Amino acid sequence: MEKNLKHTDDFLQDDDFHEYVLGQSNQQVRKWAVFFEKNPETRAEAEKAKKIILGLASFKDNTSETEIDEFHIHHN
Repeated sequence: MEKNLKHTDDFLQDDDFHEYVLGQSNQQVRKWAVFFEKNPETRAEAEKAKKIILGLASFKDNTSETEIDEFHIHHN
């Protein structure tokens, strides 16, 4: 995995990093372990991005189907 990731924004924009953070793939966990081993200086920025991603993932969407239908009726 040759990636040029140095800043928090770089990690936030990387789909593989999102998959790794959200725990959807054991393969990604292995890839990122190797990446951080080779690029330990990026770990602090990656941790910031991880906190942001996990924070956003914890928000629950409470919008009901009725609200969505009403929005479509009034905005189409």
